Amino acid sequence: MLSILQKYISKSYLSAWFLGMVVLSFVLSIGLLVKATQLVVKGLPAELVLRFLAVSLPESLTFTIPLASLVSALLLFGRLSADGEISAMRACGVNIWKLLTPLLAFGAGLTALSIYINSEVAPTGSLKRHDLLSVTRTKDLVKMLEPGHFIRDFNGVDLWFESRDGDLLKNLLILEKTKNGATRETRCEEADLTTSNNVIVLDMRNVRITPFSDSQPGTATVGHLKHTIQNTVQQRTFRRKVGDLTNEELRARIAEIDTCTLTNAPAAALTEDERLSAERGAAFALGKPPDALNDEQRQSAWEDAVPRVRSNLLTELNRRFALGMAPLAFILLGMPLGIRTSRRESNIGIAISLGVMLLYYAFMIATKSLAKYPALFPHLIIWTPTAFCAVLAAVLIRKNQ
Repeated sequence: MLSILQKYISKSYLSAWFLGMVVLSFVLSIGLLVKATQLVVKGLPAELVLRFLAVSLPESLTFTIPLASLVSALLLFGRLSADGEISAMRACGVNIWKLLTPLLAFGAGLTALSIYINSEVAPTGSLKRHDLLSVTRTKDLVKMLEPGHFIRDFNGVDLWFESRDGDLLKNLLILEKTKNGATRETRCEEADLTTSNNVIVLDMRNVRITPFSDSQPGTATVGHLKHTIQNTVQQRTFRRKVGDLTNEELRARIAEIDTCTLTNAPAAALTEDERLSAERGAAFALGKPPDALNDEQRQSAWEDAVPRVRSNLLTELNRRFALGMAPLAFILLGMPLGIRTSRRESNIGIAISLGVMLLYYAFMIATKSLAKYPALFPHLIIWTPTAFCAVLAAVLIRKNQ
């Protein structure tokens, strides 16, 4: 009898879970699907858009797996309780919690899968998206340029245009730096846009240039002018953030920082971007430009930044494991909550699920913002919502025995 009931509950839960995964994945991916459709309409190859979707959609599993686990548990046990099946099982002397062994095993499997996604799939997917962008041909990238927005994708050159008709840009504005550091404005009524290999060519008409050159600071007007933007793809750079590192890379960076700290080498512990960011922060605090810092001030800025960088890396590493434990914690929490609600309507289960998830992820996000304060031990605080859900589940399960 016990095995029959286990199969019954397991089958019901898996059906609800897979349905929840499909619905939640679709809901959370609506924005991405709309953006992909817009890119296809603008002329970006459908194959490339599908590749972007393929590396982006798995990241949504970080949210859908825990949420589907909680929703399914609430709906299943809420229905069993409302239909009197839980009471019937207890009346027959069946230990309800022994029936849940398969669900706990399934939850443990989901936890392992979530940790793997957080640690490997999500960071790798982010890198693959940027790799796809870097290998895209210039003529395909140009099709994504939208009117009414400043386009800063090309190093040293900013573009803005009011509207476009295919490759015809209207009311175009080009901003670029001259050799002496001044900003040159080039305006034209319309321009034909063409691409060749890695070069964008703008064939402009009715052009107004201010200043015309460093030696001629006035305004010049010409009826026809061609402007080229060189090496458009090579100038696109991607600087990896903490969230783009795999677990192995995070541990390696933490170990490197610890080694450099022991040898009193803060400059070696930081990347170039981290050193520049530390210098800008110190310069802002002192009210001077970063170039005006002396060696002692730079050294002090680097030393102050090292603990913050390490804390950020350690917090991200712990966040992935804490978030990965959410499916199992939510299954345990959903069981007693579903029984306690004991209403036939499914709205109460969905409302509880959304409320729990909202509080859970809000706390995770808030805690991650504390990563720059190592004295608060944010890498430990970030475990609080997962631990709270597990403790609350244990208390409720004990009361429902």
